[in-house]
Amino acid sequence: MKIKRTFSMASLDTFKCQPIGAFVDFYVRNSVVSADPFARNSCAATYNNDLNPKTKAEHHLKADAFLKMLEEKQVVPDLVIFDPPYSMEQCKRCYESYGYKFSYEDSLYVIRWTKEKNILARIMPVGSIFLHFGWHTNGMGLKRGFTIEEILLVSHGSAKNDTICMAEKRTNKQELLFEDFDDKEG
Repeated sequence: MKIKRTFSMASLDTFKCQPIGAFVDFYVRNSVVSADPFARNSCAATYNNDLNPKTKAEHHLKADAFLKMLEEKQVVPDLVIFDPPYSMEQCKRCYESYGYKFSYEDSLYVIRWTKEKNILARIMPVGSIFLHFGWHTNGMGLKRGFTIEEILLVSHGSAKNDTICMAEKRTNKQELLFEDFDDKEG
């Protein structure tokens, strides 16, 4: 596993932060079909989505609905860019600012994004790459058949949290026994 640490000023658009943008570009270059359920204004992926209807994203659905749509269309991404809100508070503000009621059910699964990860576990083939961004390294995990290839820690200075960028590769196909599978190992 490759681990690197660097410094860059933070940006509201994660991928405009130079080292993070370069991290994404490296993987996008080698991708044929990619998906980004939290794209904001990034058009790096083949299929992009963002809850905010004022962004450049092609679709404006909740992430699980977007991924279910890809599954129904039999889209098989070799790369997924996964940059959700990093905290429950960020998610709540995001949902409510676009007219969605942030429900008790939402609060139970955001941050872990279990529904979305379970859909991705069904549609991502062996050899595909999952890029995860946040304040932790709980990506797809070994139980879903993924192993960590690379971690990039981007320090933003002062008291700001680092952005943790992680690339996981699908090394084997695991069948989930339960739809509410909770990945405690990361």
